[in-house]
Amino acid sequence: MNPQGFLDNIKKFFKSKTIFANLILANILVFALVLILEVVFTVFVYENAFIYGHLKLVWSYLSSTSDFEAFIRRPWSIITYMFVHEGFGHIFGNMLTFYFFGRYLEQFLGSRKLLSTYLIGGIAGWILYAVGYNFIPMFKAMGHGPMWGASAAVLATVVAAATYRPNMKINLIFIQVEFKYIAAIMVIGDFLSLKSGVNAGGHLGHLGGAIYGFLMIKQLQKGRDINSWLERIIASITNRGRKKTKMKVVYKKSKAATQSDEVYNYTKAQAQQKIDRILEKISVAGYDSLTKAEKAFLNKYSRQ
Repeated sequence: MNPQGFLDNIKKFFKSKTIFANLILANILVFALVLILEVVFTVFVYENAFIYGHLKLVWSYLSSTSDFEAFIRRPWSIITYMFVHEGFGHIFGNMLTFYFFGRYLEQFLGSRKLLSTYLIGGIAGWILYAVGYNFIPMFKAMGHGPMWGASAAVLATVVAAATYRPNMKINLIFIQVEFKYIAAIMVIGDFLSLKSGVNAGGHLGHLGGAIYGFLMIKQLQKGRDINSWLERIIASITNRGRKKTKMKVVYKKSKAATQSDEVYNYTKAQAQQKIDRILEKISVAGYDSLTKAEKAFLNKYSRQ
């Protein structure tokens, strides 16, 4: 492997500024920031209990909890916990898995769907984790604890991709494995790990994300988009202050044309409406969702 070529590919990936790349970058930056703070505080201010104690506050304010009273004081943690990782192995495993499956989900359904699935999948993971530690006897006996990591959000994207394209294969070193088998192994592994009690809350959260990823795709296949509420919020935030551009249909009308102005204008309006519907479909479900006829129509008028 050419090291320089590898580094160039990484730079190109993050410079693409896609939602997929930005999610990975956000996880890396938060991990790096917390790690730097840990090193600085440990080396330079370890003897100052007041300052050193504030490092723990950084963790507590970014990570979430199953304690409802504590959660009410930091509701943002239902989002921020997805970007906090305990160690290099933790973030590496999550981001590697997300890299392989997140990019496919983005190709299948578009960037907006990837982002909403990641976020709502993480929220679903927190909900199941919180419910378990407050109402299920085994988990309740363990007491409340912190929750961090992107695993629930990542597993939501894994299961969503596997549910949408179960027979698609991915290269794993020397063999090709179908999405559905990888997702099944991960979900079954988390389920069986519940009985050990080791990181039981984490495994419970993972299952919450997996359940949401499965249900989201099944509902989407029935014509119901349960991610749409968050996607509308994201769209309203990202489009605020941005001038909306619109693809226009331009006809080259020859002198020999026999169409009346009324017919010409009607045809132009109909084509523009169809273009708008196709572009809206792409923004919601991605280019891959278009039919062959829609792709051909879009390609034809993009050249005019």
